[in-house]
Amino acid sequence: MVGFSPGTQVLQPSEEQKLESLVKGLNERPALKMSLTAYVDREKDAEGYRNELLNRKVKREKNLALARERQNTAGENAETIPLSAEEYSTYLKAVYAKEKFPKPRNALGREIDLPDPEMVKLILAHTKVENDELEDLARERLDAVMHFLINRGKIPAERIFQKKDDIFKSPAKNETPKSRVELDAIIP
Repeated sequence: MVGFSPGTQVLQPSEEQKLESLVKGLNERPALKMSLTAYVDREKDAEGYRNELLNRKVKREKNLALARERQNTAGENAETIPLSAEEYSTYLKAVYAKEKFPKPRNALGREIDLPDPEMVKLILAHTKVENDELEDLARERLDAVMHFLINRGKIPAERIFQKKDDIFKSPAKNETPKSRVELDAIIP
């Protein structure tokens, strides 16, 4: 089992170590195949995904600003671009301005400037995470594990299968995280 932080599809170093051990075992048994099944935690992943989406939007704003100024660094994209606290605040304001929900106004009807935490709270409150987005997150997690096994572990793709299941299914053991990809050996 590979666990994930709520709302993300990024493999943590401890989970990569588990996969390294699995790769070693798969290389020792060339006939063994694996099936992978991805799951999400409806509540925790929805909340985490909202935060992840906001961070992506903020980074995308910085990336767009750099592109307009022709200052993009080769190989850098909206996913990998670094943000300082000051930059985060600047690009958060840009994201907030683009959001389509009603914003607080003063007695004259003008939009009120809000501190960053208030903008974040409003953006997150108006970000809807439906089952489709959670299904996408489950698929992204499955892809992350498959990518690791195939590209980093050099396991042939024909030895790894995706298995469909209810993405909200609770794990068999209570201590197992709900945000996970389960790996099952297929013995020929």
